[in-house]
Amino acid sequence: MTANDQRRTLLTAVEYGGSFMRAIADAGLHADPDNRQRIFIAFPELATCFGPETMLYQRLHACQR
Repeated sequence: MTANDQRRTLLTAVEYGGSFMRAIADAGLHADPDNRQRIFIAFPELATCFGPETMLYQRLHACQR
């Protein structure tokens, strides 16, 4: 996943996730690249539920491509 895909995934989680996932995603948006990667490793559901292959991601970012 590219850095831009990660950022958009986190934005998707902020928009559509529950309160805990929104907090994790917000932390990822403020993290440096190494810590952001650690967040994606610790919470793989970020990618599986909110990543580029998901309908939520595509809906939120359809006009931004």
